[in-house]
Amino acid sequence: SHMCLGLHFAYMQIKSFFFHLLAENRIELSPNYKSEFNMFPIPKPKDGLPLRIVRL
Repeated sequence: SHMCLGLHFAYMQIKSFFFHLLAENRIELSPNYKSEFNMFPIPKPKDGLPLRIVRL
């Protein structure tokens, strides 16, 4: 099978996006988050993971 010609470009865009996101912002849990997990088939937050993005 063939791969998309733009695949590597898309990977570079994603890396650049996250670099700028994390360089200029802080990611934190919402203050009233209660941790409950579903353990099967893999551990994951029961009702999602509410995050806040705060500009530095």
